[in-house]
Amino acid sequence: MGYHHQHRHAQQQHGSNSKGQTQRRKNKNEQHGTRKSCEELFMQAEIALMSEDLAQAEALYKECVLREPENVEFLDGYGSFLAEFANDRKDEAIKVLQKACDLAPMTGFEKFMYLGQVLDACGRTEEAEAAMRQGVGILRNMDDENSEEYLTSALCSLAELLMGLIHDALDEAEDDSEEEVSRLYIEVESLLHEAGSGTSKNPEPLQALCSLRVIQGREEEALGLLKESLQLWWDDDDNDEEEEDEDGNGDEKKGERMLPSYEFRFETAKLLLELDDSTATAADILEGLLEENDAVPDVWLLLAVAYKAGGELESAAEAATQGAKIARLQGYSEQDNEVVYALEELEKELTSK
Repeated sequence: MGYHHQHRHAQQQHGSNSKGQTQRRKNKNEQHGTRKSCEELFMQAEIALMSEDLAQAEALYKECVLREPENVEFLDGYGSFLAEFANDRKDEAIKVLQKACDLAPMTGFEKFMYLGQVLDACGRTEEAEAAMRQGVGILRNMDDENSEEYLTSALCSLAELLMGLIHDALDEAEDDSEEEVSRLYIEVESLLHEAGSGTSKNPEPLQALCSLRVIQGREEEALGLLKESLQLWWDDDDNDEEEEDEDGNGDEKKGERMLPSYEFRFETAKLLLELDDSTATAADILEGLLEENDAVPDVWLLLAVAYKAGGELESAAEAATQGAKIARLQGYSEQDNEVVYALEELEKELTSK
């Protein structure tokens, strides 16, 4: 899950000096010069992030927090940045986001959702659930034109976290786990129903429901839901002619569709490989991901698996080799990373044939 930073600085008013200002006004501006400077730095950080200058964005966010360590907006911005782009600094992200949440517990859903995301990645599931529930609660009480879209994503994120708890409960197979699983199933169904009732154009609720059906062993229904979700954002090149209207505007229609996040599409490919007999769509999606960012070993591994399942052994070997090479360049080895181990094992298997 990832939430784009909201450019709240666009809502702020910035004063400016003019020739007609009194000396008193000038002195007041000087007294508040640090505050104004921080706001400018924060705006520059947001612009750097939009421009994908991550190093500059991080430096500016951090400077804002150092200057004003109690400013919720600055903490939120820096913590969200760390959660999304600094996977090796989860403890710092948690600390910054938790402080922002403590300072403003009833407003600003993003910081709670990001905090939940990082806590979950650290195995602190109970705390993650509490944070996400708070974020969802804030969104449910919001009344603006953008809140519905954010609520849909937040509900799906909470549902996915609860599905992880279902997996854990099923693995434990304890006496009281059956009752807990039943409770979680009911809540996840309810969350996804709420998420799906808000919009017909967001593919997240359908894909999340697909994941739930997989857990329940209802694979045929799961595949149907996944295909419904795909129809909302994926255009098969083979169907381009069918997409065209009378004026031949097929490409225009295709361009109007917004692509889901990188992580969402990766999960789509994983589900397709698990559920669908054909591997072509999964491979196409993964190839598209690598066109955007070819430095993710997990994607290379899944693409190699897709090629292998589809009988394209030479392409599978190339993907495995490239993925292993990139992982090694990033400092990973098969001893400390299971993805690297899987890539290197697959590379050995395919190149030895």
